[in-house]
Amino acid sequence: MKKSFLSNAVLLALFACLIGLSGCSGDDGIRVVSTNISGPLGEYYEVVDKNYKATVEEGMFKYVSINIEIKRVKEGGPTEASWSSRPTFILDFMDEDENVIGSDPTDVVSDDDALEALFSLKEGQSSSIRFTLNGDEETLSKIKKIKISSKWDESKEKKESVQEAASDENEESESESESESEFGLDNVILPTQLKGKVEVISASKSVGSYGYPKMEVTFKLLKKVSTSSMCSSYGQMWIIGVGQTENGVDVKELLPNYREWRSGDSDGKEFKEFLEGDPGETITLEFTGDNENSSDVSSDLEKVKKFKLKITN
Repeated sequence: MKKSFLSNAVLLALFACLIGLSGCSGDDGIRVVSTNISGPLGEYYEVVDKNYKATVEEGMFKYVSINIEIKRVKEGGPTEASWSSRPTFILDFMDEDENVIGSDPTDVVSDDDALEALFSLKEGQSSSIRFTLNGDEETLSKIKKIKISSKWDESKEKKESVQEAASDENEESESESESESEFGLDNVILPTQLKGKVEVISASKSVGSYGYPKMEVTFKLLKKVSTSSMCSSYGQMWIIGVGQTENGVDVKELLPNYREWRSGDSDGKEFKEFLEGDPGETITLEFTGDNENSSDVSSDLEKVKKFKLKITN
């Protein structure tokens, strides 16, 4: 009887342990190594200490996505997502031993709204910023901890503030000149798959408010397009462009490191739905290059005499 009692007790204990393990596995979330944010922005902000959840999403590729809540602890700091002073938060994705798996910095263009919301917080308030990391479910399973650091060139922020009043007077005229910078329609080169099916009815190039080169193109659908052969296995497709010289040479100073000017159609569905729509419909896309390798974006944009488009999936 004693032997039977001990065996049952052991079995009950093991059963309880298994229940506990099955309920907690994967539910602990991703932990914060420190609420302190290293770097200059740590004086004004901290990470909200809680367990975070990340998910795997799919766009042009699979990536891990996580929303991190950041709280203001002191008034001051950046007032806007300025390109020149580059206020930046960098999230390190870590494994259990705090080895860095990958990092993602905020960008003053794609994360503009989130940064502006953060900079406008009152002391004690918080808001979230989304960070991503290229990877799949296997990558996600390795991420156990996170840590945030920051960068900010405060001296440039102050210099901008002093110059702001003087520059306001010129902004309106610059804006007008941008809108009048028309681009020859014949110089927008359509992909082979779209010729005779789509036409370009307007195009203009300009330097955006953050110093990025832009090309705005309006397309008109002449006949419905079957997109099945252009799409990825996930049913997505994108139209991208490259600014070129008169001789068809890429203007490398304005090329991003991924070698293409992309539009705001990040999900790969907007232009696809346009092609599958009714003839006569129009769509306007704004393609954005990069200024990292350019010492004078306006001058380099003058070199762009052709804009070559391509379908990618």
